[in-house]
Amino acid sequence: MPEQADPARDAPEIFRDRLFWLGLIAGGFFLVLTIWFNLGMDQSTYAYGAWVWKNYHLPPYSGVWDLNYPGIFIIHWLALELFGESIQGFRIFDVLVQLNCLAMIFYLGRKLSGSSVAGCLSMILYGSYYFNLGLFNTGQREGFIFWCWLWGLVLFSSGKNHPWLRAVPAGLVLGFAFLIKPFCGLAWLVFGGWFLRQEFKSGFKRAWFGLALFSFCCLLPAGLVILYYWRIGHILELYQSLVLYNLELYSAQSIPWWGWPYFTFFSIIRENPLILLGAILVIFIGLRSATRTQAPLLWILILMAVASLIAYVLQGKFYAYQRIPLLGFLAVFAGAGWAGVGAKIRSAFKGRKGMIFSGLFYGVMTLAAVVAIRPALRSFALKYAFRDLDSAYSAWMNNPADFHYSSNNYLAGKYLEALVGPEDGIEYFGPYPLALFMLKKKLPTRFPCPELILFLPASGVMTDFQEKWIREYSADVIKARPRFFLVSDVFPGQGQIFAHMASSGLKQALRDQFPELQKFLLDNYKLIAREGVIEIYELKGPGNLGRRNLPAPGSP
Repeated sequence: MPEQADPARDAPEIFRDRLFWLGLIAGGFFLVLTIWFNLGMDQSTYAYGAWVWKNYHLPPYSGVWDLNYPGIFIIHWLALELFGESIQGFRIFDVLVQLNCLAMIFYLGRKLSGSSVAGCLSMILYGSYYFNLGLFNTGQREGFIFWCWLWGLVLFSSGKNHPWLRAVPAGLVLGFAFLIKPFCGLAWLVFGGWFLRQEFKSGFKRAWFGLALFSFCCLLPAGLVILYYWRIGHILELYQSLVLYNLELYSAQSIPWWGWPYFTFFSIIRENPLILLGAILVIFIGLRSATRTQAPLLWILILMAVASLIAYVLQGKFYAYQRIPLLGFLAVFAGAGWAGVGAKIRSAFKGRKGMIFSGLFYGVMTLAAVVAIRPALRSFALKYAFRDLDSAYSAWMNNPADFHYSSNNYLAGKYLEALVGPEDGIEYFGPYPLALFMLKKKLPTRFPCPELILFLPASGVMTDFQEKWIREYSADVIKARPRFFLVSDVFPGQGQIFAHMASSGLKQALRDQFPELQKFLLDNYKLIAREGVIEIYELKGPGNLGRRNLPAPGSP
């Protein structure tokens, strides 16, 4: 490990550390660049669902159906309340969350190694890594899960004389992480074991009482959500969406478990080799040289990295954003590892030479973090960052960052902006409700992403509740008779090997699984425009007098 830790220093003192502010500015610069990212398929679904919840008082699953747990909708609802109902508002919210992550990364990195340089390098490595994730993988669930886990670590590593001050807030924040994804329950085991180890020294009864209090706080957020849905009479929708659907359908959409080494280690090397190599330095060298005060935090960080890896593998999808907690904890190690190399360089040369050569090494490390960013994203930042948002949202690049699909949806929304009146309804048979969120229009159906209800279970035969949802979808749209009808044939992830659908695309699905809706479209609408993969249809007839209108915001 680098320098000897100073136990007299604590969290508030990081704000008086010049290297903290240097790391926050450098790492934060990369984070700020994400403000010019549009919303991907996932983020636009959550934003639209939170908007419906906020304005129509219809919570997720009953107002907007999705398979994801309610924590992410609560986060987007909070972003709408704090920063307005816009793409930029959510991106600013996410940047502030990730800046807070940088502060906690610095705190943990310095506490682990005793070196402010380590914390500074960790911030830079994490900030550049996060921007390198691109449009689709930033602002995702794991970014907020990582924030929760970091808060848990900071709370648990302080307040030793008042265990309840750690058990209660840490349990609540870890319980909220479970509301985002249930795999986060793995962290409860790590923190529970850590708590028992610390408190057994103060007595058997005190340790088990504290563990019981911590466990209760972990379960409390989920209990409150269940109580909320029971009180409003939508507990069945909650069960069907989160339990039945995920067990019978979404679990079948997985890559075989034996594929995880490739999708983990090769992906990490490709994404950010600096983080992996620096982390290896600490995990294999630091275990032998860690002091008694450093060792507990080192082991808890290793266990959290392992929990992140297990959660990543168990999900079976291997998306880049699902590696955020793992790479985040490895970034803490990497900062300490590379700071140790710099300290060795400094000690090898006497006086000013040591300072110059170690400073050059840290400069090279920072430059390497920039070089590790994908060329397409560097070009995007140079062309669009700190300029008008409309150009950035309309742009797309030939890379897997989801820019093409997001730009199509943004341009479709801008096209309709001049045509849609206050009473006009819009249906979008596609995976991306971004245009609806932009236009502040509610879909006539509660299913914003029809492809999700078309996934096949392991048997290859649609379930009864899928057939019921398809009938519900068609009936809702036909009854609403919206003025505009949008159709998208392809969606991000359509080529993934784990996506088992009866149809090769959404247009075919519209013909095969939604025949009544297809007939309604052909008989009543005309094609008026195309925006990339999106076709825009308008209701036939003078003045569109035959249409029905959706309720105004604020009405149930």
